[in-house]
Amino acid sequence: MTKLLKVSSEIDGEKQGLAMRKEACYGCGAMLQTEDERAPGFVPVEKYLLKRKHKQTSQLLCSRCQELTHGKAVPGVRDLWAHDLETRVVNKRQPNMETSLSDNEYLVTDISGSTQRLLVSPEQLRTRLDELKSKRSTIIVLLVDMLDASGSFLGRLRNLVGKNPVIVVGTKADLLPKNMPDEEIMTDWLNETAIHKGIRPIGVQVVSAKNGMGMKEAAKIILMERRKRDVYIIGAANVGKSAFVRALINEMSDFNSRTFDPAAYNQGRFLPVESSVPGTTLGMIPLKAFASGGTLYDTPGVHLHHRMQHTLTPEEVKVLHPRGRLRPFIAPSPSKNGNSKPVTYTWGSLLQFTIENYPEGTQIVFYGPKCMKVLSAFPGEEIPSEPPISAFGSESITKRGGWRDMRKFEKNLRYEDYEWEIDCASYRAIIDVSVSGIFGWATIYVPIDHSFDDTRLQISTRAPVGTEVFFRPPLILDFPSRK
Repeated sequence: MTKLLKVSSEIDGEKQGLAMRKEACYGCGAMLQTEDERAPGFVPVEKYLLKRKHKQTSQLLCSRCQELTHGKAVPGVRDLWAHDLETRVVNKRQPNMETSLSDNEYLVTDISGSTQRLLVSPEQLRTRLDELKSKRSTIIVLLVDMLDASGSFLGRLRNLVGKNPVIVVGTKADLLPKNMPDEEIMTDWLNETAIHKGIRPIGVQVVSAKNGMGMKEAAKIILMERRKRDVYIIGAANVGKSAFVRALINEMSDFNSRTFDPAAYNQGRFLPVESSVPGTTLGMIPLKAFASGGTLYDTPGVHLHHRMQHTLTPEEVKVLHPRGRLRPFIAPSPSKNGNSKPVTYTWGSLLQFTIENYPEGTQIVFYGPKCMKVLSAFPGEEIPSEPPISAFGSESITKRGGWRDMRKFEKNLRYEDYEWEIDCASYRAIIDVSVSGIFGWATIYVPIDHSFDDTRLQISTRAPVGTEVFFRPPLILDFPSRK
């Protein structure tokens, strides 16, 4: 019987059936190997020997990372979409022999009908973070995707990182809508969200790795709190950890920055690879970024199975991820033409909710990517019972079991409960509705007068099997312009 290929960070090529090297790919952290081009960490043997001859193996980028840098959606982790594909391991030395896989071993899957990949299981990636709980001299920087703040927050964080202090950083601020509140308000909102999740952060910052917003402040917080300790950048898959690490190193490499560190400058251009595909980083990537001692670590993303990205294919994830700022779509008001009966809104194939009871004049605004189209069904109009065939991601969602009934929201609205000052004079935000893994959310607005006092707001939701729906305090208080 052929031997199964197992993932391990140890150097035991015979046990794995691969000639694993002592070095790791600087782009993804996978151990380098020259035997199987389907597996992570593969480099051609000629290239490896040349780099080794010149003592430059730390500058090697594996074949998968090279494809990612050219914009290809190359998977590295066995997500739910891969379960439908062929799962066989073929021993290269005995190609006529094959065997089935368990969840803790490499998966062979057919990509685009021609290329086979050996995928790592999410459980294996998570075990590589087990060492954090036992460390006593570490700073944890927890990244949260601001486009999916509720869905990308790691639950039970203390079980993963122990008593180590935590800094919370919100990423992808450059993709938020133009009518976002200022940075201070966003930071306060993120801090309150962290406290609600049971985290008492020692620092909070909202950043954009793309345009540098907040990066100087984030670097200052990390350097001030570090005190020669190691720093681990952790978070859910696809929250932008590698992009944040690259931006942090660039900030600390700037001679004109107060956070300049010669060690970060000397780290050079050999930085972790970033991509829109979940599971880009497959191992710990140590970076010598602090001249005073200590190491900065980029880490594998934690795969939260309730997030939408792990149901969709890599190609769909790439389409779902916005390339520019989220734009608001103001849906038809449920009280249009004097209607007071329930109205159902379908957002692509990823969310459906019915607003059953609401104040007159209620408005619903969807903030999301362009591929997510909004359909509304008023009384007498057909309500989709399954994901619309033409909607984005419908095939993947249907394969996973379609929709199921999710959480409900019910609350008696009282005017005195909403006594904050806002610039907008017509509407105020009451609640956000989001689905884990969707880059965006829907906000419910009501007229900013006493007309909604003692009115009951009632919402029921449906979403893909395996995901979660969240009702959260609104992030954007102001009603968007209708221009």
